[in-house]
This record gives sequence, C-alpha cells and structure tokens, in this order.
Amino acid sequence: MFRVLFIALLFAVFGRASAAVPTSSRQVVLVTSSGWSSSRAKVRLFEKTNVGWQARGPAFDALTGRNGMAWGIGLHRRTAEGPVKKEGDGCAPAGVFRFGPVFAKDARRFDMPFVRIGPDSEGVDDSASRFYNQLVDRRKIARPDWKSSEKLFESPHYGLGIWVRHNPEAIPGAGSCIYIHDWIGRRGGTAGCTVLRRIDLEKLLSALNKEKSPVLVQVPATIARARFPELFAGAP
Repeated sequence: MFRVLFIALLFAVFGRASAAVPTSSRQVVLVTSSGWSSSRAKVRLFEKTNVGWQARGPAFDALTGRNGMAWGIGLHRRTAEGPVKKEGDGCAPAGVFRFGPVFAKDARRFDMPFVRIGPDSEGVDDSASRFYNQLVDRRKIARPDWKSSEKLFESPHYGLGIWVRHNPEAIPGAGSCIYIHDWIGRRGGTAGCTVLRRIDLEKLLSALNKEKSPVLVQVPATIARARFPELFAGAP
C-alpha cells in the first residue's frame, strides 16, 4: 500500500511527461536554456504528425529573462526543482502556456488572432489594478486604475510579437505581460519576455496556426528532455 501511495504522490507532483501539453495541440513552440539562471535559449517549432512530433525548421537563438527562468502559472505541474516566478523578478516564466493574439504596429495577416497596437495600447503590470496582466486600449477604459504599465507603441521592441497566456487568472504579484517579441540590439536578457531576431520571429509567427492550438513549452533543457521526450524523438 505504501508503494502505491508513494507512486501516486510522485505522479501528482511531477506528472507524466506529456500531461501538460493538451491533446488538442498539434504545434509546440519549445524554448530551452542551459539552466535556470541562463538567459540564452534556443527556440524550435514542433508539429504533431501521424508519426509523432516532428521538428519544423532550424532552431533559433533567443534570449529570456535577465535572471533566467522561474516556474510560472499555466497548463503544467511544476516540479520541486527551480524558482517560482514573481512580478519584477527578471525571470521568464517556465512551464506550458497557451498563446494569446499576435500583435504588431502595422496591419498584418497571420493564421492566429491578431491585434494592431496603437498609441493607447498598454500592458498593465500594476498588481493592484483590476486590469492586471491585460493588454488594454486606454481610450476604452472609463476609469484607468493602474500606476504602472508598458506602453507598447512607444517601444521599438514591440513592433511584432505574440502574447503568452502566463498567469491567466491574473493572480496579483505572480507576473504579468509576457510576450515573445523583437530582439533589438545587444542585450543580456529581458525583464521576463522571450526575444527573437525579427527574421526568426517572422518565420515562427507565420508558421503558427490557431486551428492547431499551439502552445509554448519553456523550460531548461534538462527538464524538457525529461518531461517531454516525445518532442525530441524525431529531432535531429
């Protein structure tokens, strides 16, 4: 009996390798780093086929948080290993996450939901606001209640990107406004987003299709191989 309970406990804490990827998802954007504190990462797109998961195209260089990664809130079960993300910690969220819309400053066409950002587009990162962790148009808010936000239109880093549905229930202080967006200039890491060179970002976003229910898997490489071995089975 003890053995059965122990195995059940392990399953509850760590889960099966594929448990966090929805069965409906046929695309996975995999972001891996060499360790929790590393900001340098690799990004690769996988698609589910009749013969299993297959890598699509080459791996892209990327940067994540300046302090690496920490477990965020998404579709996954976090393990006992690794830090937990908090607002302002300089870490990109680790785990499995759905995507929100693609966004850009100009009109674009993608096979994903799309939002064109303008001068009043803001990502609210004030934990006390009722709009915490939301991308809003300030003109449409009768009584803005936030003291802190990212003004996306004013920054060159947000010319193109996609919203990551981290902390979807907007738990105060758990981290907000996470995107995959432009990598501009020489950087040692971000405040919590993942960045790609524009040419690579264009290729990635153009390949995503809402009909395939894409998700983001973002974890250190050792955890990725342990929990998602099916993604590596067909990779060169």
